[in-house]
Amino acid sequence: MRYSLAAIGIACFLLMNAGCSSEIMSGAAYRVSIIAKDEAGKLKPQGPSIQVATASVQSEQQLTHEGQTLSLLVRKTQYGRATFEVTFPDRLTHMFQVKDGETKDILPKRQKLGVRVELQHSN
Repeated sequence: MRYSLAAIGIACFLLMNAGCSSEIMSGAAYRVSIIAKDEAGKLKPQGPSIQVATASVQSEQQLTHEGQTLSLLVRKTQYGRATFEVTFPDRLTHMFQVKDGETKDILPKRQKLGVRVELQHSN
């Protein structure tokens, strides 16, 4: 059985495109909760944590505790890490980066509430 070079070329082209047709969407999967210091000075979650299955850049998560709202914004995602920006009730902002599998607590001085972010996956 003989095949023409054109037929072989078309078959190779189709096989290559089939393997590359699924585009990976960038984003992050993470868990976030509000934290505060207890009397002993240890950081403790305040209320339940929120699971965010897929968040793209500029996705915002509002967190409220006892009438105060914090905002967590996804600034950048890349393979293995994500950059977030948290805005506190007094409008102070803080930017930080978290690696896959890492948990990071953000509670600046003079803030009563902070956030705990556990990055599960980012790409």
